[in-house]
Amino acid sequence: MPLARFPLSILVALAVANHALAGGLEKPIFWSGHWAPLGGASASAVQGSESAYFNPAGLTLGKAKIELSADLSPTSTQSTAGFISYTSDMSTSTVVSATSSRGIAPPLGLTASYHEDGARWALGASLGVVGGSNSSYDQLDLGSLGSTQLKSLTSNSATTFQALGQSAIVELSTGASYEATDWLRIGLAWRMTGMSSNLQTLIPTSVVLAGATPSTVPLLADFRIQDLMALNYGGIRAGIQVGPKNGTWGMGATWRSQVNFNLAGTSVPGLYVGTSTSVSLSGGGTFTLEPGYKLNSTGGDVAVTTLLPQQINLGGHWEFLPQQKLFFQYTFTENHKNDQFGVKGSISTKDAQGNVILTDLPSITLNWKNANELRLGYEYSGFENLPLRGGFVYSTSSTDPASASSSALPPGAMTTFLLGTGRKLTDPNIEINGGLEYGRATGIGNVPYTTQTTEYKFDAIALHAGVKYCL
Repeated sequence: MPLARFPLSILVALAVANHALAGGLEKPIFWSGHWAPLGGASASAVQGSESAYFNPAGLTLGKAKIELSADLSPTSTQSTAGFISYTSDMSTSTVVSATSSRGIAPPLGLTASYHEDGARWALGASLGVVGGSNSSYDQLDLGSLGSTQLKSLTSNSATTFQALGQSAIVELSTGASYEATDWLRIGLAWRMTGMSSNLQTLIPTSVVLAGATPSTVPLLADFRIQDLMALNYGGIRAGIQVGPKNGTWGMGATWRSQVNFNLAGTSVPGLYVGTSTSVSLSGGGTFTLEPGYKLNSTGGDVAVTTLLPQQINLGGHWEFLPQQKLFFQYTFTENHKNDQFGVKGSISTKDAQGNVILTDLPSITLNWKNANELRLGYEYSGFENLPLRGGFVYSTSSTDPASASSSALPPGAMTTFLLGTGRKLTDPNIEINGGLEYGRATGIGNVPYTTQTTEYKFDAIALHAGVKYCL
């Protein structure tokens, strides 16, 4: 879809989010000063404006006619992954471990709701980050790996590379809720979802030279596709809450539909000779391709297919003692539908006779598994206007060890710990909430394009802050 047709709100959010996310498409916690410290276990108890995103059924529980909230979650992430290095004849390879740069950027969430006093219906809207990835391995000096030096054909100097995996998924939704009885609330929201992505990695490939012997020359491709964008208008989120208003218990469930993305972008060329090759031409004469030298090549348009999968949440809360609540929730995400990042595009170069040669860009194999998350939260409200909150999330990994990569979460379980609090200000219509998060995952997986394994690591540190204003 042309850039000019993207809604301004989606473009702004993508620009902010694209440098803010953890590895993998969905980190356990993205934003919310209130619900992040409770492990995100919101399905049964969320009410008011934030219900527009977490569970639209809770919109009718809003305590004000108009409620506005804004959440900002500065997040710092870092990953460690393995990369492949070939010897000069590309017959053997070695594995080198590298750690990504650590940056800080703010996933955001904005929500609003409208609920007439005594009415059984309510309306809401939200704009926020719902998924993505961000891993950047800067200045990988491949000239020191193995015996192959990658050089620029023009400068004859060693070349450094960047491995990059950036994706941002942002959602704009509008929804409504209806209170069927004092114990039953249902909600439905329409979702417009935008995605942007930039990818870069080094992969082994080859090029066919017409009229030459040998006809196939091994290459290393600096695989880069950039400025990918797509928009999907067909998403739905449905929710239900069961339990008495302001009661000591409740249950809730949500369903998010799958949305597909057909992204359009461009490829940036970078083909490097992988082995010293003496080429004989059919018309006579020979020339030598030296390892590490860059071929003159051009990129072009690229189309990529991927998806944000279906998700189901089942949760509840229980005030087991006065002023002490327990929150619990199970989250299922159907990630196995994301079997690959489907790529259609090519890089073109010319052989010694001037013939144009197209080298197809390969699709990226994911082979992800379904994700299961257990969310627990605890709140103590015994201190006046100062609740204490704590949360824990255990997430199984969607990454298949055989398909591990630098741009996904490690092939091992992730544990996330959270603490937070909140307070109403002097103006009773203003409430602030905040919390701290630390998450970590490790696992052993294959290095791409090899059978060798290495340890993958990931950690995230976040500050969650939110403010709510009631009219």
